[in-house]
Amino acid sequence: MPQPLETLLEDSWRAWSDLAASAVTVAALPGRALADWLGAPWPLPPGPGERLTVLEAERGALLQALGASKGALVEIEARLATERALVEELRARYVQLEQSVSGQLEQAVQDERLALYRRLESMLTQLPGVRRAIAEGNEVAAADVLSLLAPLDAALAGWGFTPIGEVGERLAFDQSLHHAVRPAAPGDPVVVRHVGYRFGPQVLRKAKVAPEA
Repeated sequence: MPQPLETLLEDSWRAWSDLAASAVTVAALPGRALADWLGAPWPLPPGPGERLTVLEAERGALLQALGASKGALVEIEARLATERALVEELRARYVQLEQSVSGQLEQAVQDERLALYRRLESMLTQLPGVRRAIAEGNEVAAADVLSLLAPLDAALAGWGFTPIGEVGERLAFDQSLHHAVRPAAPGDPVVVRHVGYRFGPQVLRKAKVAPEA
């Protein structure tokens, strides 16, 4: 079983006292130099009370350092909690923004479809009648058909689609815009058989052309 601190201090004090007495005895031996050296007063260790004071001071310093460490730990935990709250807030904002953008895209698609219908409404409502008339053998004037398809051309132009050439148009062969049904060299005169289309600078379909006879 460990001895109490007071007992250990008393034993230490007793050992130092015995050592000092032995030193005095050695100092009385022959040899002047040895006597002078050993005859000097020996420092004695602090008493139990002084030692307890030192230990209490060390204990206080340790407690103070521990308190400072706990304070720093509390501050770090508070910062971590703040950062976690900020991350959760940003995550919630992202989800909300994603939902908002998704809703806006869906609404934009719906608006575009409605705009398409509005542009082609007259053609869509009259085209079934023209088909029925043709199926029953009735004559349909070409001018009426062209008038019926006019909204489609306007809609395509409004969306940025541009035709490449016109059927029957004579022009110089351009490989980047034309597809020749028979071999043709750049600059050769050709006639447009089927129009092509481009969207802005992008060529979607080249116009089909044939060398001029």
